[in-house]
Amino acid sequence: MSLTKAQYRTQIQGMLDDESAKFWTAANLDILTQLTQDALWSTLLDLNPYFVSQNDTLTSLTTPGYIDADQVAGGGDLTKRIFRLQSITRDSQEYHPVDRRHIALQGGEVKAVNDQNGFTYTYLGDQIHIFPYDLTTDLEVRYSYYPTLYDGLGESTAVEWPEGHELALIMQVAANAQVKGGREDNEQLQKMADRWFNVLKAKISRNFQGPLTVFMGDTPEEWGAV
Repeated sequence: MSLTKAQYRTQIQGMLDDESAKFWTAANLDILTQLTQDALWSTLLDLNPYFVSQNDTLTSLTTPGYIDADQVAGGGDLTKRIFRLQSITRDSQEYHPVDRRHIALQGGEVKAVNDQNGFTYTYLGDQIHIFPYDLTTDLEVRYSYYPTLYDGLGESTAVEWPEGHELALIMQVAANAQVKGGREDNEQLQKMADRWFNVLKAKISRNFQGPLTVFMGDTPEEWGAV
């Protein structure tokens, strides 16, 4: 069973010998935990791009036809805080990313796309523009995501983190907290944090028995292809 927000805080305070919250207030420690958790999730999702996957069905887009992917809670069209897109599908057609150099913009809208496939998308800030523009046909967006903001969770709410590997997060937050004001050398805590995070990375590196094939998440353009 996953630990709750209150249980995580208690364990971190114990590692710091700060059960009475004299060194780190609960509020400040929660913010540090949130920042650390997001940073670790970035590493995990780079290692295993499909470790978590959310699928949202959107029935309307913003004119002229883009998804608002704002990560602020409740600020965009997606239900979770997006990390990276995995797929966009509409009317049984999967769309693919188009290089920004191959589109022409005017007045905040895409006027031309130099791509023979014709079903593409591109990021413009927090906006995901989908071509050809269409405001009426439903689409599905699948993406990896960051967890719900730790600082905003209720005390008894379970924290989204790989079950059985809670020490990886606990030890890393404790190691980060220990450097405050040069109070103590955090080298031992950091070594323990690295150890438990490496155990977690080994777990998520694949979801099945081998053998593995080499997988690259880069685009052909990044390697000089067109």
